[in-house]
Amino acid sequence: MDSPIQIEYKLRDKDTLYFLHIPKTAGGTLISYLDENFDLDQICRKHYWSEWFDDIPRDFSRYRLYRGELGVSLNKFLNKKPMYLTVLRDPLKRTISHFETLRRVLGPAVIDFFSKSNEISDFITDPHYGLMLKNVQTRYLSLELDVPKILESIEYRSKDFLIESISEFLSPNLSDSELIQIAKKNLASSAFVGIVEKFEESLFLLYYTFGWKPKKTNLQKNKSNTPINQKEISEKTISKILDFNKLDKELYEYGKNIFEKRYSLMVNTLKEKYYESKFNNISFNEMMYELLEKNYEERTYRDTNNTNQIELYFHKKLVGTGWHSRENHNDTGKIFRWTGPEKISTIDLPLSRENDLIIEFRVLMSITPEILKNLKVKINNYEINLKILFNNQGITTFQGIISKHILQNGKNFSVLSFHVPKTLSPHDINKNLADKRKIGMAIDYIKIKSIV
Repeated sequence: MDSPIQIEYKLRDKDTLYFLHIPKTAGGTLISYLDENFDLDQICRKHYWSEWFDDIPRDFSRYRLYRGELGVSLNKFLNKKPMYLTVLRDPLKRTISHFETLRRVLGPAVIDFFSKSNEISDFITDPHYGLMLKNVQTRYLSLELDVPKILESIEYRSKDFLIESISEFLSPNLSDSELIQIAKKNLASSAFVGIVEKFEESLFLLYYTFGWKPKKTNLQKNKSNTPINQKEISEKTISKILDFNKLDKELYEYGKNIFEKRYSLMVNTLKEKYYESKFNNISFNEMMYELLEKNYEERTYRDTNNTNQIELYFHKKLVGTGWHSRENHNDTGKIFRWTGPEKISTIDLPLSRENDLIIEFRVLMSITPEILKNLKVKINNYEINLKILFNNQGITTFQGIISKHILQNGKNFSVLSFHVPKTLSPHDINKNLADKRKIGMAIDYIKIKSIV
């Protein structure tokens, strides 16, 4: 009898997640979301082994999230194996995309080749360079390299160092049978397995796995500016790519099977617990967002103790919608977030209903003065009257009173929302600026305390 599939995890403070990012598998998008669920100082932000040469972290215990192209070799540095998350991609598409990146970046590992040819057909048939694109997904999930020794090697001391270019990766001392079995074992034991070709569905499964708030996103990071049209590649070259990636094809099919089973179990469970007749009138994906929101609310706030005192500095994780990623303010050194791209930005807060509360928040800057003049702040859709406590050199601190009566919303948390009249990009203001993100105002902290 098959053992039950575990696809729900309640993260404890001592748990460590590791997003094992395989090149060209939509890692930028996933990392953006993963980071939102951890404090900034809990995230090891070293994405490549080249970033470890002169700065190996001294205290690994403080990190709760690792994410990067580090393969299973990260285990060499940790006291216990972390909870794996990874995403697989169709081997042919991944290989073509990987080649595009190598051609665009022109690192020292490949610059000699690209000084002679720009053709994927020449690259894949080269006896040395072709190995850099061979069964990459399988190798990332199976090869536990002696990274401490590699990091001591002067030969590899370059910011452009590629793990795929070293001999231990190109010609592993393991048979194909051993490689695929190790990779499958690591994949099967991973807490989350996603598929690029089903990326939105993969995000649904990620939200469900950890009970996180679902987030609608259209992010597409690291997309090639000059993609190769697969139709322009000869059948001979495609055949060579597929032949080179037989293990990756087997692993991809294995991973898809894991994903499909977990996804199906998730959908069935969510429907059984939360389905309502109103979902008949909306799309499947819209239904999934609503079901996952209910799942998040139950799993997050079921055992949460509400409080009448919150100090949320924005280097901490933020649970809400309508916010850009954390940034560092050049003048003050404070960590902040821009509101946007939507005109409404929300935060879920477990506020006590026993007393009236005072809210204070600081705005470091806004895209236009109109933003602050027409700013509205609400709790559970009830507007709060604001006054300015401090205003100097564009930095403004606001304060308002939250009546305990508007905290009675039938849930174990309240929704704080910031409403701005519009969002604009820096490029909209100044065409010389490249930043086209739609932003409103930049906030670095929110404080709430009881009046009593």
